[in-house]
Amino acid sequence: MYFSIVIPLYNKSKYIRRCIGSLLKQSFRDFEIVVIDDCSNDESVEKVRTLSDGRIRICTNETNRGPSYTRNAGIRASRGQYIVFLDADDYVMPGYLATLRHAILSHPNIHVFGVGIQFGTKKPANRLGSWTILPHYSYHEYACKGQLLLTSSSSCCERSVFDRAGLFDESARTIEDPELWVRVSSNYEIAHYSGKMVVYDIEAENSLSKSGRRQTAIPVILDTLITQYQQSENRNVYMLYARFLMTSLWINTMAGSPKAVVDALDQYASRLNGVDAWRYRFLKLFNRHSLMAMYWLFRFIKYRSL
Repeated sequence: MYFSIVIPLYNKSKYIRRCIGSLLKQSFRDFEIVVIDDCSNDESVEKVRTLSDGRIRICTNETNRGPSYTRNAGIRASRGQYIVFLDADDYVMPGYLATLRHAILSHPNIHVFGVGIQFGTKKPANRLGSWTILPHYSYHEYACKGQLLLTSSSSCCERSVFDRAGLFDESARTIEDPELWVRVSSNYEIAHYSGKMVVYDIEAENSLSKSGRRQTAIPVILDTLITQYQQSENRNVYMLYARFLMTSLWINTMAGSPKAVVDALDQYASRLNGVDAWRYRFLKLFNRHSLMAMYWLFRFIKYRSL
């Protein structure tokens, strides 16, 4: 078995047939589809069972465990040499697996692969692109720019990667995949394809991996990043650490989170250097309403300057 496509499933009856259907149309045929149901209470599993293909396997969690546990269960149940991740409300473009297979054969020393993403289903995806080999810690660098080299729907890893980098952190029920990718990127180069081979359905509701990006698991990724920085002193690791911390402070303040939640971030601020430390202290001076006022003031000034 060459590829194992791991699909975590939770209440995606509206989308799961589209997701699996895009895989069954692939020109490269040596793969299995491992669907891990996280105790859906809609017709998701029944929709999967209507697809009669021997390459589809369904496994079910005993209780609802969240995306990290569910993806790990899929990795353990899979039999392929390479693990491909795909969310149940997303789908892939024709030639996706053949493109991955070609890259794997062309770059035998690379073990981690990512492809471009089309956000939203309303525009056609441009599949044309080229492969670039990126060095260790490149996920960190691109994340600081707001670009996603690896996601839970656009990544392929050789099975041995998880022996070295570990699995998804099951203590994190949100932002669980970035935490894994920062570990993977610190250990491996990444081959990235610029063409958009995956369509990321941002309109889908109740997504297993898209809902809950509310930074509630931010300590998990901050702990991972600071450990990496202590070990490597890589500038990109520190920059991503500072970005995550500032973003978490901003989001929690704007959301009106309890003061204890916001203050809990202070233990991580002691790791900030120079200007970043002052920025953190500056943001801490404001509450939700004053930050909102400041935001609209900057928008007004920018508009008047055009």
